[in-house]
Amino acid sequence: MSKSKYSILIDKSIEASLSAIELYNKPNFGYREESFAILMLNAWELLLKAKILKDNNGKISSLYVPIRQNKKDGSKSKKIIYKKNRAKNYLTVDLITLTNKLIIDSNLKKSLEILMEIRDNSIHFVNSSKLFEKYMLEIAIASLKNYSLLIKEWFNRSLDEFDLFLIPLAFNLPKTFNIDNLKNETVSHKRLLEYISTQKQNIDKESQYSINVVIDLKVERNKNGLSVKFDKNGIPVMIDSEEVFKNKYPLDYNSMIEQCRTRYSNFKTNIQFHEIKNKICSENDFKGIKYLDHNKNKGIKKDYYSSNIFKELDKHYTKINN
Repeated sequence: MSKSKYSILIDKSIEASLSAIELYNKPNFGYREESFAILMLNAWELLLKAKILKDNNGKISSLYVPIRQNKKDGSKSKKIIYKKNRAKNYLTVDLITLTNKLIIDSNLKKSLEILMEIRDNSIHFVNSSKLFEKYMLEIAIASLKNYSLLIKEWFNRSLDEFDLFLIPLAFNLPKTFNIDNLKNETVSHKRLLEYISTQKQNIDKESQYSINVVIDLKVERNKNGLSVKFDKNGIPVMIDSEEVFKNKYPLDYNSMIEQCRTRYSNFKTNIQFHEIKNKICSENDFKGIKYLDHNKNKGIKKDYYSSNIFKELDKHYTKINN
């Protein structure tokens, strides 16, 4: 049995939301916030269009932009035609029109408007603001929460099978807003931050939808790496401790020694090296211990090292000029 037109749009909407999450969670990705806003808005637009189609029995023209042509006398014709794009295909209604038509809840509408502002203003600033990263994380989690609620309400589609979580890759996000945070920002970026701050304050506390989800971020250090916990009101933002450990300490002893031999001309694995290594690791977080039973920290253990250890070893050994 073939899928309905609106079901196809729902599937594409979910794919867009998953793509938004995937890009947001990529490490060292400089267009993270803007990409999330663009793709998540695409997911929302497809979802709203699916709702229009469902309410109109799959009639595709319900998505087209209607216009009335001018008569010779200047008056408008009663006959409705549909606007076309440069490729001569019919234009479909935009997200703003869809939002105004379908979204009644004020929190949900503001959440979408903030994402639109971030998308529309992305060309005006280069994001170097930890405050913006914090705002964006809270807004992104709220958008995913709202999306999950609405797709369930409108189409009875559960997203439990998907991993709808975001990883806050920067752990030094500010907890509070201070005017000093804006001093080094461009005028355009200041305006965007001020707009977001204002919208976050105007919330309907009775609504099930959120403009932003305030995060209570607790980072607990343990022998397996970092585990991140959020408050119970938001979509969980989780990092697997095993994966974090691998990313933080990618080198075992043998691979570290091998790199030392190709990096330094005067390197030797002697007592002096081990004294230097132990001193560096005691002063810096460059060594992690992994147990065979990593959940209980029992059994055989093995040392792993951060790639940053070479920055300190460079001070003690002569690098080979390539």
